[in-house]
Amino acid sequence: MQACQLKSKLCWLVGVLIGLILVGCGPRENRDIMVARQAIVLANMGESDKYDSAQKSIDSALASNPDLIEAQCLKRILALRTDSSWSTDITKWRSTVGTVRKLLSGVVAEIQRLEVAEDPDSDQLDQLDMLIRSRNSVYGLTAYGLAGIASGNTSIADETEILRALLEAERCYNDGARNSAFKVIDQLGSNARSSLLEILASQATPEIRQFAVNHLGKLKDPTLIETFKQILANKAESAQVLYSAIIAIEKIGTPEIIPALKVATRANPAIVRMHAAKLINRLDAADTAEDLLFLLADSDTHTKDMAIDTLTQLGQSTIPHLSQTLNQHGQNIVSTSAGEHR
Repeated sequence: MQACQLKSKLCWLVGVLIGLILVGCGPRENRDIMVARQAIVLANMGESDKYDSAQKSIDSALASNPDLIEAQCLKRILALRTDSSWSTDITKWRSTVGTVRKLLSGVVAEIQRLEVAEDPDSDQLDQLDMLIRSRNSVYGLTAYGLAGIASGNTSIADETEILRALLEAERCYNDGARNSAFKVIDQLGSNARSSLLEILASQATPEIRQFAVNHLGKLKDPTLIETFKQILANKAESAQVLYSAIIAIEKIGTPEIIPALKVATRANPAIVRMHAAKLINRLDAADTAEDLLFLLADSDTHTKDMAIDTLTQLGQSTIPHLSQTLNQHGQNIVSTSAGEHR
């Protein structure tokens, strides 16, 4: 165990050293901030005294540049830590997370601008990398802190903005931060249902929507089938969210999901259509024959093959639909399946 921890620390230190060497290339990151990030990671690997080191580095960063957003955010979050523990006052957490999210709004907007920039140059890519690290650093510390008070504290489940911050932390590059965020929400179970649905209904990014669907899927709640069905029917939805929705449907696994599977056969991503056909096969859902027929003209070979296997599995119940398609020389499926799906 000690050997594993030592190896992890050494890997982290090597990464930091490489970062320090490369920092001269492209936009320059504040050295104190980099040291603070390192200290925070080490603090959450068992060296709790490193939080004091992080605080000193943050203060030093702010002394040299009071406008550093990341340093301002980290300072506010660390203010919730006293002695060797984190505050359990959810009101304070709500206020701090709200303040931090407002402070980060400019950083987030710039990340979004750079992510969609056409033909970005190396400086823009370096800037994007630096901004993402800043965002992840703030949300990662938030996740570490909340993980320290989450056990048995279901009141977190009602705090939509706190849950949104935890979902943001699931984007972190650091495994510890990402896993901490996931475990906090996972521990809340069905208590987090309403807040996650509220986040889904908001203008959240595809990544945040995906993570919210993942957590809702773990509940295996049949009352969420309609929610997942609506997601699958949304032609503007991102591929990653649609895939999470079909996986969530699979986890419920009862015949109640068949209407949602019929909708999923018309989703834009091929992997979602193929997965829908596979689940129809598993459920032996005879009333889906017409939907499967349209997949015979699918542009994706794997989806088409799965549709053929499933139609074969369904047997005689598919004969009327197959006969109609033969009589129409396949025009009834080709006309609506070429390219995009219905």
